[in-house]
Amino acid sequence: MRKEKMLELVIRTATELPRDVVEALQSACDNAEGGEKSCLQTMLQNAELARSRRRPVCQDTGTLLFYVKAPAGFTDR
Repeated sequence: MRKEKMLELVIRTATELPRDVVEALQSACDNAEGGEKSCLQTMLQNAELARSRRRPVCQDTGTLLFYVKAPAGFTDR
């Protein structure tokens, strides 16, 4: 029985956002415009699909790319 409860907990944490998080996203979406609104709508749709289909919430937010400039001869050692 403990294994089943643990499995259910893992599934719920991967597929359901807390209610306050969904409400905050919805509130932000209601007050947003343009691309920001579109992004928030997509996030809300993703959260609903994850919950209803019991599939993990998409965590893909893209890939960050950083350029770091350091003087010639710099070493981190």
